[in-house]
Amino acid sequence: MTSKKRNVSGALIIVFCLILGINPHLLQAEKISFQLNYWVPSFPSNDLDLWLTSTNQLWQDWATAKNGQTSGEFPPLQYSPSLELGLRVSIVEGLSLVISGSHFSSQSEGQVEFLRSEAAQMETYLLRNRVSFLPLKIGFNYRHPLPFYQPLAGYITFGRHLVFISYKKVEEYEAKFDVLGQEFIYWFNKDGSYRSESLGYFAELGIEYSPLRYISIFAGVEQIWNTTDGFKGSYTYADYTGEEKRVKASLYFYESNQWNLGQYYHLLNGDKKRPAGDSVRNVRQATFNYGGFSFKLGVRFNF
Repeated sequence: MTSKKRNVSGALIIVFCLILGINPHLLQAEKISFQLNYWVPSFPSNDLDLWLTSTNQLWQDWATAKNGQTSGEFPPLQYSPSLELGLRVSIVEGLSLVISGSHFSSQSEGQVEFLRSEAAQMETYLLRNRVSFLPLKIGFNYRHPLPFYQPLAGYITFGRHLVFISYKKVEEYEAKFDVLGQEFIYWFNKDGSYRSESLGYFAELGIEYSPLRYISIFAGVEQIWNTTDGFKGSYTYADYTGEEKRVKASLYFYESNQWNLGQYYHLLNGDKKRPAGDSVRNVRQATFNYGGFSFKLGVRFNF
């Protein structure tokens, strides 16, 4: 860090302390603390959600166009609360360095069946999706006791947010047709795995209650700004012809005029090259928006 940057950082800390009525020269360093909290995430709609919703609509439109019937659907992923571990190391009284992390995942499975009786046609499409997250945070925490009740303190935390995301997608499709009295079966399986990471920001605001010297209870709300793209990996493909292959691919999100139904549907797909052609539009790298508000409730052990 240059001398100029150090001077600016020091000035900001002094101003911040003076605003809250604290003289940093009179404060003593506090001890290390460990935290364990319950974390309830809330993510905005992502490419994966848009694709699943669009695929449900695609099969409904297919049934209407072919005078058939469909059953089943592809449900969206649900993100359950998880545990987060953290470490807080004091710099000066009230101001600390914080490091925390967690790990959680979500998965969903759905299947759609299409039946067209007069043509003895039956199609089955199964989808499995799993997303795993490893978020890490490092930043600064400022805590200040409330003047009317000393065991209660308000705090604010801000810093950088790093997340590693793994996405796995399994597709299994089978179609049966009656052609001149003979049954024809067409099928393919596609199993893909993709990874990426990104660096963003986070901020947290909350209150902390210390009924005992070594234990604190806290609750807060957190906002994260972090969008991940650039997913890369590979997929394996096999079909009824006996073809089997493994392909390195990137994850793309785009609109495709599938099955010549006269309209475009969202598609989340792994491809070796960027999709192009008259049947696709609005092609871009797939993204996952990790941002949004979350609520946390936990306990801190002070040593």
